[in-house]
Amino acid sequence: MKKKIQITSFISLLSFGILALSVLLITHPFKDEIAKHYLSKISSQTITYDNIEIGFGTITIQHANISGRVSAFVPQLKIYFGVDLSAPYLVQPSKILILNPDISIRQHEKRKLLHSKNKKQHHSSLLGKLFKLKTEIYARNAKLKYSGSNKYSITSRLNIRFSPQNGDITFLVKELNYQNFKLLRNIKGRIILDSKSNKYPFLISNSNSGNHNWQAKGKISKNFDSLNLYLKNSGVPEELQSILAPYIPNFDTINYAMSLRLQFQDRLSFTYFAASTNSHIHHPKVSSKVIGPIPFKVKLSGSLSVSSGNLEVREGHLKVFYTQDKSKHTRIKFSLNTQDILDPNTLITSVISLPATSCDAIKSSIPKGLAPTIKTFNTSGGVMGTVNFSITPSQPEKFKFELSNYRNNCILSNNSPMFSHDFLKKRKFTSEMESEILSPQQYAYFKPSFSKETSSHLISAIIANEDASFRNHKGVNFSAIREAFRINLKEKYFKLGASTITMQMVKNLYFSQDKTISRKVQEIVLSQYLESQLSKKEIMDIYLNIIEYGPNLYGIHDASKVLFGKSEEKLSIRESAYIASTLTAPKKYFLNYCENQLSEESTRKTNRTLERLHAMGSITGPEFKKAISENLSFTDIGLVKAEHCPQTISSSRTMLLDETL
Repeated sequence: MKKKIQITSFISLLSFGILALSVLLITHPFKDEIAKHYLSKISSQTITYDNIEIGFGTITIQHANISGRVSAFVPQLKIYFGVDLSAPYLVQPSKILILNPDISIRQHEKRKLLHSKNKKQHHSSLLGKLFKLKTEIYARNAKLKYSGSNKYSITSRLNIRFSPQNGDITFLVKELNYQNFKLLRNIKGRIILDSKSNKYPFLISNSNSGNHNWQAKGKISKNFDSLNLYLKNSGVPEELQSILAPYIPNFDTINYAMSLRLQFQDRLSFTYFAASTNSHIHHPKVSSKVIGPIPFKVKLSGSLSVSSGNLEVREGHLKVFYTQDKSKHTRIKFSLNTQDILDPNTLITSVISLPATSCDAIKSSIPKGLAPTIKTFNTSGGVMGTVNFSITPSQPEKFKFELSNYRNNCILSNNSPMFSHDFLKKRKFTSEMESEILSPQQYAYFKPSFSKETSSHLISAIIANEDASFRNHKGVNFSAIREAFRINLKEKYFKLGASTITMQMVKNLYFSQDKTISRKVQEIVLSQYLESQLSKKEIMDIYLNIIEYGPNLYGIHDASKVLFGKSEEKLSIRESAYIASTLTAPKKYFLNYCENQLSEESTRKTNRTLERLHAMGSITGPEFKKAISENLSFTDIGLVKAEHCPQTISSSRTMLLDETL
């Protein structure tokens, strides 16, 4: 009974004290001075407000405004008080609650920021005031904006708690945006403020759902103008998964480390390091197969102006390690500069350098799935070069691409039966090739009707239409590739391939028809290799005998018989020009044969081919006039049409229907 009386008496006394404090606060003639006094503990800047409301042990300040480099609008600020006889006005704030503040921080001018002698003192004195106040401060649903004099800014929504008793700052960043681009969300962390060093340690992590949460640790300077961050063995943040999803088949396979150093000056300086041992990528435009694992390390340093968006990567290094021996690697240096990273009209420039590197090192660094045919070659010699690249995102077709200091002394050899002398020169089929023969084009290569006596007019017409520099290049026309790249960027799909006749021969003889970067890279390498093994005539012979001329129609011998009922060496100039004009879409133009008449489009294409032949000097003026006026007539063999035409007519009608829809 006695203990109960004591507790009851204490509660009564506490209730009386709180009531007396409330009466004191409500009736105190200096309640504005009380609020100003404690607000000045938080900030030395000018503070104004609309109204003060007195509650039971609280003061509520409505519509507080703070002006200065750090400006803020606080719709509601609550100060919770307790009794402290040693404190001014006999009260001491126990907690300050800041609701929905809108805080804006303007970027320092460079000169003031770099040369201010009192910068550290200012930050230290601010934290000192907060510690002396011994008051927990909460900011809920704060909107924070960091910007400069230009249009760009970093904004975030967050909750913050400052606890002098625990000696820390805890926070939850609901979202972090750079302009309209979401960088991160749901980031929570803790900064420890009682460090004896000149930096405060901190720990941050995300709270996303799934298996891709991460943690990072680091240190931030006491004046909050620089930080070091380290992250290891982490999953891919959800914010990046939507961007990387078209390329990464399984995010669980990614294992990387990253270190980052930021300095908040007139520009945000950074040093970045990342590495992975088991990353994989998969995208239908890159390769039909999954590429990986890709062991790599990347390190770069540079700066970003938050206010203007100017980004500079001064020095970058990419190391791609051998797939079988991780102690060796291929190294690439790069740099990048842009005046306004988010402006589609900005100019982005980059320099990518490959120092003198052995061809074997490059081959050994190619990950599985990217270029499997090239991996089967033996290599010797070396290669080096520098690429100067510039592009404007809104006008990709105006990109500039220059190759300098280029040296390529790679020597390739291959013991595979598909690259042997017997296969390329004699067309001999062996049992070892059974697993390699994959396409109708490869089967056509072994036909007994393989022709080496083709009409010279047909060869000239194909060169005029498909590859005007065929007799001069060494397998690849890099100028044409650059132009095709420009057009493909503009159209946003593989509209042009820039394939030479040699590259088309390689594609038909060794690869599927998939349009991928992987296939194109392999075509380029193999075309240069086969140009060293075969003569131009041999390349043209193979090309003419394996390419498609219509549905299930491969090889010039069969095509000449089906279309015109004659052998290939007897084709007229106009017939040759017609065949050459159909090679861009042989199934489509085969409809002319099925309907036994030439469409207006095919007539125009055939005539343009004749004009090219005349301009090149391949035919004389009289030959040109005769070919232009000649009527083209197809053969009419019922069994042949029954075999080829139903498929062509059906597919053509479906295509027309799709275009109409």
